[in-house]
Amino acid sequence: MSDMMSDSENTTEVYYLTLPVESPDQATSLTNYLNAHGIEAVSEDTGVTSPIGEAAAVAVIRQLHVSWKLFWKHSDAEVFGLSVYVKPAHFCSEELRTP
Repeated sequence: MSDMMSDSENTTEVYYLTLPVESPDQATSLTNYLNAHGIEAVSEDTGVTSPIGEAAAVAVIRQLHVSWKLFWKHSDAEVFGLSVYVKPAHFCSEELRTP
């Protein structure tokens, strides 16, 4: 008998879980949220995909997805899509400064 495993027995199976979202802004936000919590994720236009190496990871991702929805509803949603105005910095010359 051989103690070596065949290539098929030595292979790790990886599955992918895709979470649907409504917009690219939400995809970016959810991707950042998952990555910040140690879950590898990649955003697409209307979804976020994570590789799954073990079944227990699905429960963690689903729990984070639920908490992200609350986070989005109460904070992020109001920030994305807003116009941003950046005011140019104003520097005083040395002559105009008073001692």
